[in-house]
Amino acid sequence: MLVNPEIIEKQLSMVVGKENVLTSPETLEKYSKDQSFVPPTQPFCVVQPKNVEEIQRILKIANHYKIPVVPYSTGENNQGAAIPTYPGIIIDLGKMNRIIFIDDLQRNAMIQPGVTFSQLQDEAKKHGLRVLTPLELPASASVLVTYLEMVPLYAWPKHGTETLLTMRLVLPTGEIMGTGQAALLHEEKPYDPMYGVNCFLNRIFFAAQGTFGIVYEGVVKLKNLCEANEVVFISLEKVEDGFKIIKELKFWNLGEEVFMMNNMDLALMLADNPSKDLPELRNILPKWTLIVVFRGTSEYVEVQEADLKDLASNLGFKFQKDLSGVKKADEKVLAEIDYPKGWRKWSEYKGARNTIPFITLIKSVPSYNNEVYKLAESHNYPKEDIGCTLLPAEVFRVHYQFSFHRNPNDSEETEGVKSLYMQTVQKLFGMGAYFSRPYPLWAEIAYSRAKTYHMYLKKLKQIVDPNNIMNPGKLAF
Repeated sequence: MLVNPEIIEKQLSMVVGKENVLTSPETLEKYSKDQSFVPPTQPFCVVQPKNVEEIQRILKIANHYKIPVVPYSTGENNQGAAIPTYPGIIIDLGKMNRIIFIDDLQRNAMIQPGVTFSQLQDEAKKHGLRVLTPLELPASASVLVTYLEMVPLYAWPKHGTETLLTMRLVLPTGEIMGTGQAALLHEEKPYDPMYGVNCFLNRIFFAAQGTFGIVYEGVVKLKNLCEANEVVFISLEKVEDGFKIIKELKFWNLGEEVFMMNNMDLALMLADNPSKDLPELRNILPKWTLIVVFRGTSEYVEVQEADLKDLASNLGFKFQKDLSGVKKADEKVLAEIDYPKGWRKWSEYKGARNTIPFITLIKSVPSYNNEVYKLAESHNYPKEDIGCTLLPAEVFRVHYQFSFHRNPNDSEETEGVKSLYMQTVQKLFGMGAYFSRPYPLWAEIAYSRAKTYHMYLKKLKQIVDPNNIMNPGKLAF
């Protein structure tokens, strides 16, 4: 169907108000790209609904004219998930930023997609609670979308991945659906995800990049705000030196947050000014550092530290509460976990940061490092600039990620890093890495290795989105 832009803009203005339909070139440019290597595409316009009824009416217009729509929350994903594959309408949910309630007793919160980590953290602390925050993403990211997209959280080793309990969403056809108890629209506290047949549908919407619907409400878990918070550092020469320690920490359930960084990523976390401080700070830090955070009452933290001391004696390692040459390293780690700066700060080193996140067996990590360092050498990329972070997910499996830095204003350097980045993705797939979040640059590769699964996803997509308007092009649709 041929579309007259003026007619579409007028109809959308009747839904959300003219002031909430954005068409200026500067605005469209902003929504067309991020730091990823996903090709930029300008949307036709950006609309900012204020409630679910307006979302439904926008989708009705999009279906009538068969115009693509892309859900957008805060734009902090940085992996190209919200960049349109085809020009269309971006539905910016930033104005739907209400914390509907916080339940102190159940330690849950019902929120809208525009609620950020900093916003929810501030409010949760008033209730003696805290929010589980993400690795890599900044505190300005959407809580709901971050959990929905299965972005790794610092607290995964302790609390697992089940942080989003139930949700309510608008399907591409404009129909309302809920998962778990949220399927009951008049349920005041829809916490339980295991409710009827909808409990089986819940997972379909995770890591789906807005291809199956637009979530407008969700219930997320909160945790207690603790009186004592202690950070310990374990310096390591090689990444594999930390494997036995991590295994024992998991077995004995020690530490609220447990993660390992090489000196590049840790320097970025600790640097006050990455563009100036990083080279010197990186040289001061150990090659690898395992970080463990204890939280609870003072007595509980003392017991945990005593257990770690016994473990250190048995395995022959040392731990400390500070890092030589780095002032207040423990406070900086706690601050990053509490209100993460993530890639927003870490990309200041050169101007852009491109990360490859995946899941793998912990024993495979050294092999991945060796191969990626070889690729970096072949591309004349300094291996000391490669960031590496490991986050235990289960006893034997970990979230792992490589990060590359570049000057986005240097076209030659950018092309070189892009080539290295894509060859690294191909190499990781060939070595057995599992990409649980099929972002645009590797979605085709991922689904080519899971053809039956992808076939059923496509069938489901045809049922819920018969006009294929919802973020078409993502998930290899």
